[in-house]
Amino acid sequence: MAHIVIAESPSFDPFGLAATAKRLGHEVTVAVGSLDPYRPERHQSVLDQVDHVLTGVETADGSALAKTVRGIPGARPADGIVTLSSAHAEAVAHAAAELGLPGEDPTAVNRAHNKEAMRRRLEDAGIHQPLFAAASTANGAVSAAEGLGFPVVIKPVDGYGNRGVGIAHHAEETRNLASAALAVSDDGRSARTATRVLVEQYVPGPIVSCEMYVCDGVAHVFGCADRITAPPPHPVELGGTFPARLAPPVADKIAEAAMTAVQAVGLRRSHLHVELVLSEDGPQIIEINPRLVGGPVPREMSLVLDADVHDGVVAMALGDTPEPLTPSRFACLRSIVAPTAGVLTAVDTTEARHLPGVHDIVLDADVGAPVSGPRSNSDRVGFIYTVSESSDGAARAADEAARLVRVAVHPAT
Repeated sequence: MAHIVIAESPSFDPFGLAATAKRLGHEVTVAVGSLDPYRPERHQSVLDQVDHVLTGVETADGSALAKTVRGIPGARPADGIVTLSSAHAEAVAHAAAELGLPGEDPTAVNRAHNKEAMRRRLEDAGIHQPLFAAASTANGAVSAAEGLGFPVVIKPVDGYGNRGVGIAHHAEETRNLASAALAVSDDGRSARTATRVLVEQYVPGPIVSCEMYVCDGVAHVFGCADRITAPPPHPVELGGTFPARLAPPVADKIAEAAMTAVQAVGLRRSHLHVELVLSEDGPQIIEINPRLVGGPVPREMSLVLDADVHDGVVAMALGDTPEPLTPSRFACLRSIVAPTAGVLTAVDTTEARHLPGVHDIVLDADVGAPVSGPRSNSDRVGFIYTVSESSDGAARAADEAARLVRVAVHPAT
């Protein structure tokens, strides 16, 4: 048995990694700034299994986090520390280094998470990517957009989960999107933001991701996932298929582009979620996330990899090499979203649940909760999971289930 510390997680299924670590027989500590963002009442059965739950932890400060880990009451010394939160990956890497535990190079994590630093590193390496500029004011963003040419993508340089991301077609949209992104100073979990925005040339084409890990410099690709996104201005993820519906040569080019970018930023020991756009002249890197893909996708992947992908996260955190996994069939996701802003009054999934191919439907919002139309990946009411022997079969089942789900909202006044 080893002792693993998990510092912050995504908001969806936030303690799934902790449940996996307990299943594997380990002592588990969950360390967070606050449990409030995770709605602990929904996950009490998992929290009751955890050996130590620490709140009020400075999880965005590597030295402070290391100090906390050294002094956990009643715990054996930590054997590993990990996070599933992009905003905390650099602090966790610093803490691991201070504690002498397995981990990624903090400098490489910064290069990946800070999108401006990543873009400049890829530019130096001659890697195919959109043209870009960075700004610290809304007027600066407008000037950058006018220099690049519309449309452009506006995003915080260190954001995640599509928060603050938008597509602008003219100066006023650019100013509004940049102002909103720059007004956010923290993410509510003790992590401060860089208060800069990246302005990128909009590159038309399908959005895909490469799900992979690199261990001691050796890369393993689980597979690519395609993405369905909401219409502009906010490209929220509305679903996708894993593995993606791509011809093998295209998938190989995506994997090659992702691995080249990962090498350029210097990552050598991380799970990775690399996003790309399939432009007319080949894959272009959108972003590199130095952690396991978030939201409902780990479960989607696990359904067809015939293993819990969290097992590999635990293994790597403890200094071991994850087991390579290959998909045996296809899974598809569809997000359930509110049709308008207001208060959620009902979600009827009865018909959809009985469709062939539907594996599960999970709701992530309670009746009575405020909801909005999709503006970030946090604005999703729930998820539909389907599984099939073919990618088209999984997608058809997901589309039909999504058509049958009924979401009722009392509109905001």
